[in-house]
Amino acid sequence: MRTIGYLLGIPEEGQQQIRDLNDDTITVAEGFSDVSPKIFEDAIALFADYIEWRATHPSDDLMTDLLNAEVEEPDGTRRRLERTEVLAYTAMIAGAGNETTARLIGFMGQLPEGSYMLLLNGSANRDESRFTEPDRYDIHRKGGHLSFGQGLHFCLGSALARLEARIAFEEVLKRWTDWDIDYDHASRARTSSVRGWARLPVKTR
Repeated sequence: MRTIGYLLGIPEEGQQQIRDLNDDTITVAEGFSDVSPKIFEDAIALFADYIEWRATHPSDDLMTDLLNAEVEEPDGTRRRLERTEVLAYTAMIAGAGNETTARLIGFMGQLPEGSYMLLLNGSANRDESRFTEPDRYDIHRKGGHLSFGQGLHFCLGSALARLEARIAFEEVLKRWTDWDIDYDHASRARTSSVRGWARLPVKTR
């Protein structure tokens, strides 16, 4: 999250607050399927404040780039992004950089050497409105990468995510080659989007 925070232009003193609010925004309570509107509103308000501050304190960051970005309308005219558009992009980028990479790095500690891995995305590439005979195994079917999306929905941070994951794996394995998971003190994340560990302490050997 700090990497994304620096790219966006969030000051150091606000990094932890942004991360905590983002975690609260995507976390769902036991027995509920949605997040608290109040938490969501607080997170959006905080991003809005940072955007307004960046408008008068430009820097070499994504928030400044978004504030200066222009889009071309169908009639050929150009306009700056509206504040709500800048806010939507900022919140999306901050959220994506916090959850997915953190869950990926957390999962690296569950997997003993020699484990078999199986991807269980039951609906992947089986959309009957798009694919002929979607339930038939076809190695020639043209689909898309399941992790980072495709086309207009391709992940903006895919290159950064790959880099972060590679460095995390390399550095952890360089320092510790063997460890045990402290499952008694580990806890699963209950979020509205992806699965993973909220807390995964390990005991190194």
